[in-house]
Amino acid sequence: MKAKIWQGIAGLLPLCGLVAGAAAADGGVPVFPHEFKGSVTIDGSPAPADIEITAVQGGETYGQVTTAADGTYGGSRHAGEKLPALGTDTLAGETITFPVDGKNAKETTTFTPKFRF
Repeated sequence: MKAKIWQGIAGLLPLCGLVAGAAAADGGVPVFPHEFKGSVTIDGSPAPADIEITAVQGGETYGQVTTAADGTYGGSRHAGEKLPALGTDTLAGETITFPVDGKNAKETTTFTPKFRF
């Protein structure tokens, strides 16, 4: 069986989160999460349905979602579950990586907390 190379996640679009972040074990201040949606390709073709995409920061998983049949994740503008990158203020500046079915995509981003007041 030939191993497939993951080409990456296209269209990672951070959106303003309206859901409160979960508190980490270290007791940091919960902040609004980053949320992502977009498309995923494998060897240049849309990823099949039910492929898991996760958001990882500092070695911990802070959110996950699965792909739809057309290689998209996060749903449409008005429906569907976005990929959350939950965290606390202690993760500020951490790189968010996106494993797709266990293999890191090329795209990354930096966690920049948006505080709740």
